[in-house]
Amino acid sequence: MAKRGSDRKVSDDRILLEFLLSADPALFTSEVSDPLPLSRQRVNDLLNELENEGLVTSKTASGRRLWWITPKGHQRVVEAARDKLT
Repeated sequence: MAKRGSDRKVSDDRILLEFLLSADPALFTSEVSDPLPLSRQRVNDLLNELENEGLVTSKTASGRRLWWITPKGHQRVVEAARDKLT
């Protein structure tokens, strides 16, 4: 569970979990950030980092960026949950 920087309040796994909790296959940054104790800008920065790691991917449509979890990201959340429940 990577945590970057001293101001990091939310783990990468918690951010990825938002994608699995949503009924929508893709989310705007605000939809990821709303349930988290982080600003939209901070979540956007973290999503960019997760994209660099291949855990999420994105595209821009009509000037808005849409994000979705990759199979690698999905597997990471499953493994984290399995570790916590074992």
